[in-house]
Amino acid sequence: MADKTTTTAKSQFIDSRICTEEDFINYPRFNNSLKKLMHRHPNGVKTEVICKALNMTEEEVEKAVSGALEKLKMMMKTGRYGKI
Repeated sequence: MADKTTTTAKSQFIDSRICTEEDFINYPRFNNSLKKLMHRHPNGVKTEVICKALNMTEEEVEKAVSGALEKLKMMMKTGRYGKI
């Protein structure tokens, strides 16, 4: 069994790859590929799958989605579509 330091380092490494590699997700069943997951589930997946794939809690996913929606609403309201 891995100690907490090793687990944290692994989690940070996965988080880094998710943020920097556009096709990487934390889902070995799909070879860690977002494209393969989307191909297999073209109509979407449950929140729990999204959480696993992004290495996030449900609350973190909800917060990220809510923030993105608020930003889009603001951009639509102000007509600003510049730097996101």
